[in-house]
Amino acid sequence: MLPEEQELLDDDKNKILESIERLKQTIDESDLPKSVRIALLEIVRLSRNALDQFNIHGARGFKAAFKRMLSELLEVYLDQGPDTVKNKSWWNQAFEHVKLIDAVAGRLLKYKPLLESVGRLFLGYGG
Repeated sequence: MLPEEQELLDDDKNKILESIERLKQTIDESDLPKSVRIALLEIVRLSRNALDQFNIHGARGFKAAFKRMLSELLEVYLDQGPDTVKNKSWWNQAFEHVKLIDAVAGRLLKYKPLLESVGRLFLGYGG
């Protein structure tokens, strides 16, 4: 028998879709270096795919998409440096979006969200 997983709630799905749109709007309105724009657009794409991954692979597929998003976010952080990203609206929006995905994955897989636990230390996030 296949193990039963928690369902992705409509409320969570709607929050993710709204966050995707806010991030996309922030990207469109910001004058970003090309490498940052590409990485943030990749996070948008991965977010949309995460919803599909949940339908296909369940919560584990959703978590795998989160890990790829986190990788993109870290690449931006390392490329731009902490002083450059600090207090930038596009960075805060991207970080909050990835944090939302992590929180939903944590609820689905019953783990304490990674970014909630170590985000400040790991990414130098002060918000």
